[in-house]
This record gives sequence, C-alpha cells and structure tokens, in this order.
Amino acid sequence: MDVGARCANFAHSNSISKGGIFFVATVPGFFRFFQGQLRKLKELGDITIVASPGETLTEIAEKEGVECLGVSIPRRIAIVKDIWALWSLFCVFCSRRPQMVHGNTPKGALLSMVAAFFARVPVRVFMCHGLCNSTERGLKRRIIMMMERVTCFFSTHIIAVSHGLKNELVESKFASADKVSLILNGCVSGVDLKEFMPGDKASEKIKLGWGGAFVFGFVGRIVRDKGIEELVDAFSRLSREYSEVRLILLGKIEGENAISNSALQSIQSSPSICYLGFQKNLTSFYQAMDCLVFPSYREGFGMVVAEAGASGVPCIVSDISGCNEIIREGENGTIIPPRDADALYRAMKRFYEERKTTLPGMASRSRGLIASRYEQRAVWDATLEMYRNLTDK
Repeated sequence: MDVGARCANFAHSNSISKGGIFFVATVPGFFRFFQGQLRKLKELGDITIVASPGETLTEIAEKEGVECLGVSIPRRIAIVKDIWALWSLFCVFCSRRPQMVHGNTPKGALLSMVAAFFARVPVRVFMCHGLCNSTERGLKRRIIMMMERVTCFFSTHIIAVSHGLKNELVESKFASADKVSLILNGCVSGVDLKEFMPGDKASEKIKLGWGGAFVFGFVGRIVRDKGIEELVDAFSRLSREYSEVRLILLGKIEGENAISNSALQSIQSSPSICYLGFQKNLTSFYQAMDCLVFPSYREGFGMVVAEAGASGVPCIVSDISGCNEIIREGENGTIIPPRDADALYRAMKRFYEERKTTLPGMASRSRGLIASRYEQRAVWDATLEMYRNLTDK
C-alpha cells in the first residue's frame, strides 16, 4: 500500500506521531474547504490528512502545518481498489491509533468509517456534505443509498452542513436525530469575510471587457446536476431580449453527468456567455457580478452562494437544502423550483428589470446576512469546541 507519501515538512516532530485526528477524503483538493481550520484544530493535537497521493496533498499539508498520508481512494465504485483502500486505511488506523477519524466525500467517508470501526477508533465523525442518491435513479440509487446508510451506521457522530440536510438524514432514517448535529448555522468552514467582500463592480467589469453590461455569474462544476441545462436555456432566452446581459461560467466542464451537446454548443458559440474554466481566486469575479445564479438540483450547503453574498451579490438559487437557508426570499435573493427553466428565466428577467430599484437593496443586505450566520472564525471556534467535547469523552 502507498501510505508512505507523508509530508516532509510539518510544524512539529520529524517522527510520525500516534493519536490525534485523521481527516480522510477521496481527493486532496477537497481539503481546501478546511484551509486555515486544520491549523486551528491543531490545538486539539496532531492533525493528519489522508487522500489519494500527489503534489496537491503535500502542498496543502505543508501550508497547514499538518501531516499527510497518501492512500489511493477511487472516486467511482471499483471493488478491488476499494477493498485495497479499505485495508490500507485499516492498517493506518491500527498503527497510528487516532482519537478521531473525520470522514469526508462519499467514498472517503464510507471507507474511513468502516476501517475506523474495525480498528476500534473511539470517535468516528462523518461530515455529510450532501446525499448523492437524491439525483440518481434505479439500481445506482439503491447502491448509493446503501453506501450512505453504511457510512452513517459505522460513524459515532454525523455533522450535517445545513438544517435541510440534517432533516433529510433523519427523515430518510439514515440516522437518529440525536446522532446528527450542525456547527452553528451549518456550513463547512465558514466564510472568510476578509477574502470575500464587495469591490469596485464597474472596474472589475471593465477588466472583463464588459463595462456597462449586467453580469450574471455561475460558479461550480459544469455538469447537468448543477442546473446548467436550465441556466443556458433561460439565459439564451433573456439575451435575445436584452443585448446588454452577460453570463460568466466558472468551473470545470466534466464528462461524468455531462451537459448536452446543445448546451455545450450554446456556451461555446454565444457572444454573451463567457466560459472561464476553473478559477482558484474567485474574489474579483464575484465583485464583477450583479447576480449569482445557482440552479443546482442538490447541495449540502452551497458555499458559492455564501461567498457571493459576502461579496454583496444577490443570488437566484434552487429551493434545495442549504441554498434555501442562505437566501432569504426578497432580502438577499430569490428562491426558485429546481429543474425549472421557465421559473429561472422569469427570475433572471426580474432581476435585470429591477436592477435600479429592488436589486441594490438586496445587494446592500447580502453581506450582513452572511456575516451574522457564517463568519469563519465563529465557525472555527464552534468546531474546535465540538471536537474537544467529542475527544474528551
């Protein structure tokens, strides 16, 4: 097994320590959600991040001052590789004897919770970022539901990232109400209000070559389940009526759960749509937007909605868990039914037509509503306190 891919540089001893907290995910890039928080959690003891090996894993661990271990965990179902990953995690937990294992991402959480149970790790935390079965059908849905039930069963504690997700877990009988909790009002690691803040909208638009245009934006994976089909449909109709509207798409176009060829062609050919791919630094893009549109079919929380709100951007979101908690109807955005291109079109049209009346008030309220519920330091402090209570038992 390839568990030897450990960071060369971290803040404490050069020897591999025992105990502490292990964070497990399928892909190392996921740990960027915990940027800064991992360093904060070192107050509880040694922190080790575990994911598929590579430069990204090492880079994040060195930046956070924590250890890392590389264990190849496939994203998709692959029986032989999954068994090998499960055995590798079991061996790691047996040899290191952590106080807590914190599982993230569907496959990473499943394998780490099972391995930690058999390795007799006393505290097994499953951070649930969303239920994947909700957008699947048939046999695949039943398999995913079984995996999610197993993950919940082998965990000792479940953290849901939104109230809606907690309700889904309990109502689906994946877990009892006393096993599922939230950290403050939900969210993963809170919103950094110093990074995401309102800027000079006019100058940011000029940099993009769209000075004077009304800019809608989307941030996320360019896949069907994010509502891209409906977004392209609605925006195409709107742009035929109003020539000064623009749409920025930020995110990677993926082959799995791919959008249709017609939607892809519209993105590539429309002069009013600007596809900019994946972007590490989103601050200036949020500042250029007049409205974030996020018509996803399912989310656990909807981090980009909170980031946009902190940047003073009103949002149009689907009525799904997480997103419908961040947005308060009429105050900092509007909520529409998922999978409804007509409703999305009407909302986008209304936002554009009310750009000088209703929208400025939404924009001015957005940051305060995010700051009062999801400020990063408050989330970090609450997380630290929760984990301290769990490990002290």
